[in-house]
Amino acid sequence: MIWPAFIDSELSRSQGRRLARRLCVKGPKAEEMLESARGLGLKCEIAAKAFPRRWYSEGKALLVDQKLARPETIRRIAEETRRRRSE
Repeated sequence: MIWPAFIDSELSRSQGRRLARRLCVKGPKAEEMLESARGLGLKCEIAAKAFPRRWYSEGKALLVDQKLARPETIRRIAEETRRRRSE
C-alpha cells in the first residue's frame, strides 16, 4: 500500500513522508498517483483506507502490484507525479 502521505512535501518524516522533500509534491491526491503509477506501467487500484498515523480521517491508498522494491516504487511514482504536474 502506498499512501499520498508518503510523497507529500508538506509533511515531516515523523508524519509519514518517505522521501526527501525535494522529490515530493505538495498535497498529492490518490487519483493523480494512480494515473502516475499507470503511466509507469504498474498495475494498481485505489482502496479506501485511512493512513495509520491519521486514522481519524478518511483517506485513500494505492494498492500497487510492485515490480521493484517499495522505496523505489514510491520514488518513481513521486517523480512521475511531479513530471505530470509540470506539464
